[in-house]
Amino acid sequence: MQDGLRQYGQKDAEMVTSKEALFKRANQSPDFKGVQAGVIVYNEKNGEYKELEGSFVPFGFKIVGGWAKVYRANFDYPV
Repeated sequence: MQDGLRQYGQKDAEMVTSKEALFKRANQSPDFKGVQAGVIVYNEKNGEYKELEGSFVPFGFKIVGGWAKVYRANFDYPV
């Protein structure tokens, strides 16, 4: 591979599909009924974990993960 197509030293470049590309494709399906997403945060002061909808992380919390629920018309439960 040419030097201009390398990333991260000697490792070959890889294709990465953006979430926008996935949403565009999902929206083309008549069965797609939306998505909920959020973050999982940890409060180091009291050892508390929380799942929050959206991407806002309150002061004093550290982001430790994320979650999503995808709704489809032909499924009884989100995936």
